[in-house]
Amino acid sequence: MKLRKRVRLLKKVRLASGRWQFVSLPRKGASWVWDPRAGQYFLEWWEGPQRRRQSAGQTPAEALEAVRRKQLELAGLAVLGGGPDGATAAMAFLGSAPVAP
Repeated sequence: MKLRKRVRLLKKVRLASGRWQFVSLPRKGASWVWDPRAGQYFLEWWEGPQRRRQSAGQTPAEALEAVRRKQLELAGLAVLGGGPDGATAAMAFLGSAPVAP
């Protein structure tokens, strides 16, 4: 399974017609351009051919923290070979960490 480490930030907003729609938040350099409309933030990433979405909170601060956590999680899965098991991650860490005498 091919993992992409790219995470998109979306916002679900209500349009004038009353319909809800996901809106992608663009980036300007290293920062995000925040949408002033009320709504909920979501993360979007790909696991192989499958698109995944997850709630990221109500505020921009919660959304930024969720993006950071998801990027680290996906990078960790890529290093471990895609195994989401916590015990596998702990064993891989302990196997590579130097042990002080």
